[in-house]
Formats: sequence, structure tokens, C-alpha cells
Amino acid sequence: MTGRHLIMGVVLGLAAAGSWASQDDRSAVHTLSFSPPSGTQCELSQVDERISYLGMNEAPVSTERLEREVDCQMSRDEAGWAVTMKLTGYRFVKNGEEAENPLMEALQAHPLTLFLDAGGHAREVRGQDAVVQALKADGVPAEGPLSEKSFGARLLGEWESRIGQFLGQPLVPGATVEQTEPGESGYTTRVTYRWVEACGQAGCIQVDQSFESDLSAVIDAMKPALVSLVQEASRGQIDDLSGRDARLTGQAVRLLDAQTGLILQERIERETHLVIEAEGKPPAPVRLLEIQSRDYDYTFPEAEPVATVAK
Repeated sequence: MTGRHLIMGVVLGLAAAGSWASQDDRSAVHTLSFSPPSGTQCELSQVDERISYLGMNEAPVSTERLEREVDCQMSRDEAGWAVTMKLTGYRFVKNGEEAENPLMEALQAHPLTLFLDAGGHAREVRGQDAVVQALKADGVPAEGPLSEKSFGARLLGEWESRIGQFLGQPLVPGATVEQTEPGESGYTTRVTYRWVEACGQAGCIQVDQSFESDLSAVIDAMKPALVSLVQEASRGQIDDLSGRDARLTGQAVRLLDAQTGLILQERIERETHLVIEAEGKPPAPVRLLEIQSRDYDYTFPEAEPVATVAK
């Protein structure tokens, strides 16, 4: 049985029931290192959902669901790892109707390669230029988050936030760490580590995170998405729009294999609240709910074993 065939509820149940290897493992300090064998392959199943609410309406004004399948290959040399990722299929549904997604179409045609240093930290992305050029050829403005620079930086940042930040750090099961990240968003994150025995090759580190952020400083960057949302809801043109009182809250649960440092499973929920004001309209609250889940299957070059969530 592989990781993608088990739901996160099973994992949370194991942890809640105290499924620790032993009292020593429960309290031991674990230092995670990234050490999958060269030639490791993986299959990723990812689902992203985005639900938007406007005003006091209980029904959403917009829904999106993106399902994707990605194959990856990991190779190692003296400098570190190269992780090549190829999108093999996707399904995009917007407001109940299937649609094409230009970014997914570009990613299907152009694989990305993420280069990691010897410690497993992201240092370079290659292939994003071809993705951006494909978007431009398809008439999609490659600007903002879809610009070549921003697209590559986002991939590097995602790796570090999901895996890199935990590598080489002493992780104490049961301990909770709080930190405020620098930058405009000012994220405050609380992280709790747990040990799960019936998981991976030699146990797993479960990382529970909760976070919140004041988005006021980056509200301007959200304006295009807000304008699109309001226009979609009102079926009209919005000449001027502003936002205020923007905040983000969320939580994430991740499972990291203690032996290889590979991520096995994760679920992230984010909720953004703000108030928008448009000329001639009363202020209206907006709520954006985002849910993301990832399940990984790994095949190691030694043959048989696959990293699994439960034995």
C-alpha cells in the first residue's frame, strides 16, 4: 500500500493515538537530512481548490478545482541533486465546467528541473523560461507571478517552505516553535513536531503548522484577482476598487520521511479575509478559501520499497 492510497485522517489518527516508536523516540531530537538515493522516482497527485465568497452570501461566487499528476526523477552528483518534474495530466474545473488551463498546458510541454545543494536546499530552477515563453505564445500576459523571475523564485520558495527549512534543524517531538518571518507579509508561524512510527521507511516527522499574516502591505498585488472576482460576481465592469483589513490565516500538516527527508503527504488550508470598496458600492467582505493536498509515491532504485504512510 502506498502513500497516495491513504488519507490524511489515518495519519492524524495515528498521531493522536500516540503511535510513537518508543518513549525514547517520542522525546528524542531528530535532525532531518535530505538523502534519497540517486535514481529515486516519484508520482505526485495534487488537488488544489479555491472557493470565493463575496458579501454576506452563503453560496460561493466562484469555485475552482485543479487536479494534476506529476512524475519526478531525482539524480545526485557531488554538487547535490537535480529533481526533474513533468506534468503528465491535469483536470481543471471552474464554476462546475471543465476548462483548459494555459499554465498547465505549458507545464505539460515543458518539464522543470529544480537543483538542490548537498544539504537539500533549493538553489536554481531551469525550464521556467520555456514555460513563460509558451504562455506568451498563447496570449497569456507573463507578468507578476507568471513572469520568468517570479515563477522561478516561487518554485524555490515553495521547496524551502515545504522541505528545506526543516533540513539540518533539531526537531523535537512535542515541541512548538513560533517565529515571525521577515518581509511585507510578516507571517507568524507556529510549528509543532510529532513522531509517527507506522510511516515511511523508519518513521516520520509530522509537522503541524498554523500561520497568520497581515496582508495590508501587499493588498495592491491582490487587486487584479479581486477585480476579476467582483466582475464575475456582478457581471459588470469595475472602474475602481480598493481593499482593506486584509488578513490571512491557515494551517498545514506535512509528513516527512525520517530516513530520506522526502515529503510523503501534505494538506494546506488558507483563508483570506478582506473588505473591498468599489465606487458607488457599499463595502463588501470577501473570503477566499484555498485547500491544497499532495500525495507522493516513491520508487527507489533498489527495487521493491516504496515510501508508505502506514505499514
